[in-house]
Amino acid sequence: MSKFSNFLGIDVSKEYFDAVIILNSDKNDTIHNQFSNDIKGLKELVKWLNSITSTNQNTLICLEHTGMYGKAIIHYLLSKEYSLWVEMSLKIIRSIGVQRGKNDKIDAERIAYYAMKIKMKFRYIKLQEK
Repeated sequence: MSKFSNFLGIDVSKEYFDAVIILNSDKNDTIHNQFSNDIKGLKELVKWLNSITSTNQNTLICLEHTGMYGKAIIHYLLSKEYSLWVEMSLKIIRSIGVQRGKNDKIDAERIAYYAMKIKMKFRYIKLQEK
């Protein structure tokens, strides 16, 4: 049994990122928000998450590997002790199959759904000590 009941998908771009959370493992209970891809946006993301979830321990965050655009997001969320999963976009696309329509909100929702669907294969990411 998974300890996660909430699944947050993040679609990252250079200037902003979209976040969609699936609450209580109910695909019909989702909330979307968009944040600037900087420290201000990351602080707003954590504040937003704290306002809709009781603890970060029951939320699995998944984002596509986007290279440098996601690096600050990864480090910030790990420093706040969130469970974070960075996945290759090809794996997410293959797991969902052919889909119509594409925008950042839809992509974030698909990433959240992927995390919920494949949660048993989740691999923890941890900050490396220097």
